[in-house]
Amino acid sequence: MNKIPAEQKARILLKHLDRAKKKLNEREQTRIELDEALKRLRMLSTASLKKYVDQVEQKVQELLKKEKQLLYNQEKEESIHERLIEQLEALENKINDFLENSEERQQLFEKASKALLPPAPSVEEADVERIKLQGMLEGLELLYASLEESKELSAERLKKIKQQINMLKAKQNL
Repeated sequence: MNKIPAEQKARILLKHLDRAKKKLNEREQTRIELDEALKRLRMLSTASLKKYVDQVEQKVQELLKKEKQLLYNQEKEESIHERLIEQLEALENKINDFLENSEERQQLFEKASKALLPPAPSVEEADVERIKLQGMLEGLELLYASLEESKELSAERLKKIKQQINMLKAKQNL
């Protein structure tokens, strides 16, 4: 059974690490502001002390509120992440089952075809190679035309693709 590809796992992990980093940065910034407010509080006279005490209390309340929100969000994200992993694993299992069944169906179809159809006349290997090359060439030319129309690639990249197509045509003509 296939698991989530390592690249996708890494992407998910990096996304969660980035979110955690942002939250920790917010937390640290609030703590720095609190420390600064306390330093100012120590340097002030008693007349203006009341004003700064209120500000410090507000900062402490803000810090506590952010801490609660961070914990809540972290728990929520963890449960969502766990559910997503479960859903991905369930989908992965379904896909694997489908692929296994489709391979079995394909094998049965091939066996039935061989039993019912007369053997195809043999074609020389050179003819088979030529037919494959012709099919690849037609596919490449269609792809080139659609890429040229879509303007998704640079002119330089399109030129390289056209050169490769021309090399295949030259090979076909030999």
